[in-house]
Amino acid sequence: MNDLLVLVDNLFFQARIQAAAARVGLPVRVVHTGAQLLRQAQEAAPALIIVDLTARERPLEAIRQLKQSGCSVPVVGYLPHTLTELAKQAEEAGCDRVLAQGPFTQQLPALLAEAAARTQEQANSGTGGEREGA
Repeated sequence: MNDLLVLVDNLFFQARIQAAAARVGLPVRVVHTGAQLLRQAQEAAPALIIVDLTARERPLEAIRQLKQSGCSVPVVGYLPHTLTELAKQAEEAGCDRVLAQGPFTQQLPALLAEAAARTQEQANSGTGGEREGA
């Protein structure tokens, strides 16, 4: 399955992400804990993982474990612009891109369009649904 996997506990951002994903035809799986993120990513590799870096349930540890397991799925994290130390920690944990909330919101349509295009390319090449990084 090539979809969008999102760790978020902020309903405002969850709704915004789901609406943007629907516009590009990308299914969304929403999880609320780092453990759920790991389990869902291992069950079926998504096209993109988005992580609210301020989520209450261990997002940095989940990112670290994903990357250590060899997961090659891009991980985009977002956070308030004032949390510069958390941004640095997210990069160290393996987050491929870390964006402040404003730029994340602005770039979200393009990020999702890229993920949808990757999903379509995989479907066309017959590799859709294979687990990346396994």
